[in-house]
Amino acid sequence: MEKEKIRTIFGTSNIKSIWYEIKTDSDVNIYDTNSNSIRVKRPQGLHIISASGQATIEPSSKKISIKGLFDVQQYNIMPQTYILNGKGWGHGVGMSQYGAKGMADSGYSFIEILEHYYTGTKVK
Repeated sequence: MEKEKIRTIFGTSNIKSIWYEIKTDSDVNIYDTNSNSIRVKRPQGLHIISASGQATIEPSSKKISIKGLFDVQQYNIMPQTYILNGKGWGHGVGMSQYGAKGMADSGYSFIEILEHYYTGTKVK
């Protein structure tokens, strides 16, 4: 579901911006060798290799145990808890009217303000 749709469902007075991320109790950090980075995945639908062979994790209310470098942790296969961490107001796209006013009050020109909020552009 898109962030704006979630914001609409819960109400724009409860979620004031789409500048948020969603974390769950089933998030697993996985090292991606292709991009050399850590990605957050949820167990459902992942392919696993174990002593009994290869399998795909099917949706269920069960937990899965994953052995990390130092310990074994359990994760819900289907999330039971969702945490929305965010900040800001509005849609999170474009120029903040309060930020632009603050920059103008600090002496920045309208060109500097526009180029700050719309990175990669040049005002001519």
